[in-house]
Amino acid sequence: LMEELKEPKLYFSLLESLGSSQKGVTELAVSLGVERSRLPYYTKNLMELQYIERNAPLLTYQNPFERKAAYKIKDPLLRFWFTFVYPHANAMERMDPRLFYSTLVAPHLEAYWGHGFESLAQELFVTQKLLPKLAEPFKMGSYWDKNIQVDFTVAVKSGLSYLGEAKWNRIDVSTATSFLRKLEYFRNKMAYRA
Repeated sequence: LMEELKEPKLYFSLLESLGSSQKGVTELAVSLGVERSRLPYYTKNLMELQYIERNAPLLTYQNPFERKAAYKIKDPLLRFWFTFVYPHANAMERMDPRLFYSTLVAPHLEAYWGHGFESLAQELFVTQKLLPKLAEPFKMGSYWDKNIQVDFTVAVKSGLSYLGEAKWNRIDVSTATSFLRKLEYFRNKMAYRA
């Protein structure tokens, strides 16, 4: 950060604030103590370096819900460091490594791997299943609102959307039932394939 950017402390604070979860513009601005209108300058620079990415709930090709956009750390190594290493640096120096791992890393590792698995599943779905059949532009993302969250969506220009869930753990009956309920939520909103 010191080599690439001016105000490295602010950029570091932005990455620290994102940690292992995505945050909206207002939440980030408050945590950094900067005006909301100044935040795009900093996020744009970090996106150009491919350290973070901007996500907006995507349901259709034409209209992502831009005002609900959120940022998250894109780089897996940075995400690991800001999730497990930096917040626990003092404990890491003072604790037995096995105890450190079992108490501060292992309980959160499944969620960390799950996040990466969602991105991988979306990429594999598009390249292996969708691209060979698709001859039109598309956009990839995820969808969330106050009622529901879908791991990944692929919206094609013709109007059809694909909805997908990616689970790092085994899928049981309740998980499958939960996804079917999500499909019901979208039944009258859009044309989709699951």
